[in-house]
Amino acid sequence: MSKFQKVKLHSNYQIDLTNLKNITNSKYYPYYSNKNRYLLFYGGAGSGKSHFIAKKILVRLLFDASKGIVDRFLILRKAAKTLRRSVYQLFVDYIHRWDL
Repeated sequence: MSKFQKVKLHSNYQIDLTNLKNITNSKYYPYYSNKNRYLLFYGGAGSGKSHFIAKKILVRLLFDASKGIVDRFLILRKAAKTLRRSVYQLFVDYIHRWDL
């Protein structure tokens, strides 16, 4: 996934990912091409980890869906009580923002 382009999900729908580098923290951008089964991100609050992870998972889902592959992901947080209000909401926000 080093070079992003338009992803065709079905005959009438394409998603343009050519601007992904401009909307991603440069520190995390190289991880888009990482195919490891497990990724662990840690660090201080406000560093953009959750935003990047939401984008990475959505991009992977889009690429894989275009090939007919169905994925499942497990996302863990130190404070599980905040998962729905934070990570889940980020996914909802990006799905709406990207018109998915």
